[in-house]
Amino acid sequence: MLNLVVDIRMWSCSGIGRYIRSLYKYMLDWDNMSMTFLYLKKDEESLLKTPKHNYINFESKIYSIKEQLLYPFIVPSCDVLWIPHFNVPFFKTKAKNVVCTIHDIYFLRFIDQLNWKQKIYSRIFYRKALKASKTVFTVSEFTKDEINGVTHSKYREKLVVALNGISSDFCQVDSAVEIPIAEKSYLLYVGNVKPHKNLLRVIKAFNLAKTKGLKERLLIVGKKEGFINSVSLKGECGSDVIFTGEISDEELKCYYKGAKTFVFPSLYEGFGLPLLEAMSFGIPVIASNAASIPEVGGKCVKYFDPYSIEDIANSMLNPMDASEMYSDQLKKFSWQSCAKIIKNEIQKHG
Repeated sequence: MLNLVVDIRMWSCSGIGRYIRSLYKYMLDWDNMSMTFLYLKKDEESLLKTPKHNYINFESKIYSIKEQLLYPFIVPSCDVLWIPHFNVPFFKTKAKNVVCTIHDIYFLRFIDQLNWKQKIYSRIFYRKALKASKTVFTVSEFTKDEINGVTHSKYREKLVVALNGISSDFCQVDSAVEIPIAEKSYLLYVGNVKPHKNLLRVIKAFNLAKTKGLKERLLIVGKKEGFINSVSLKGECGSDVIFTGEISDEELKCYYKGAKTFVFPSLYEGFGLPLLEAMSFGIPVIASNAASIPEVGGKCVKYFDPYSIEDIANSMLNPMDASEMYSDQLKKFSWQSCAKIIKNEIQKHG
């Protein structure tokens, strides 16, 4: 029986957290494996620990020096240690083999936006993750190509694509959940506030579209404070730009359900899960033509130049309804299929 240890401390994070939470329920049913999960105490309630599996509390901040110093003492003897990010142990642990998931190489592509500590850390640990891991899972062909590009295909044989998925029941909304939906119809953005998410241009494009007759509001799922501070938007956000603040997954579904159009303007994405989430609700999607986004959106999305405020505005005014194609597109992305690929690859290292 293979002994597998999985670091799930990013359980509560947005992107990688959803990746971990989505795959966790499949991991619980993996046969011929002894499973141990490294977790944070604050996530214990939502984790719903099972008696069949082992759980080790690992109270350390991701990307910290403490994390790296504790890894050799926390990780028990095992055949495989799976890190669902690039923060692999720098020092030797009791794991015979390590595998990891690299979701994108944002920290390398946008390294000029990092402080000096982040620059050093990202360069060292991306290199360490690729070198130390027996298998490196990527969430898209785009990310695989990106890694091959920056490493001159040095690690090509290690890279395995396991596409992210969407649960078939994601579009089921809890009728007991109430949210302050705006009276007017709205365009919806879902994501964090990092500069590469391109929200400054989206808001400027929205303001331009309003002058051309757009009636909807713009609803941004995220913190206004962090956004305003990070990209300096004084004077750009009028009363029709609404920030929800932090919300639950069930509240998020309600916002998807009520949206007229979904806007996804990123300059860079390793996958772009919100595209699938919006499609599952049958919402017209307008999105950037950059990075992995066309790979995920296929022919179901109206694409725009993410650097052109005018192009984004025109897409807001004239979205494309391709909902009749959504079903076939969504079938290409399954968490069950993702979990199967990962399981099969891990078993090779047992």
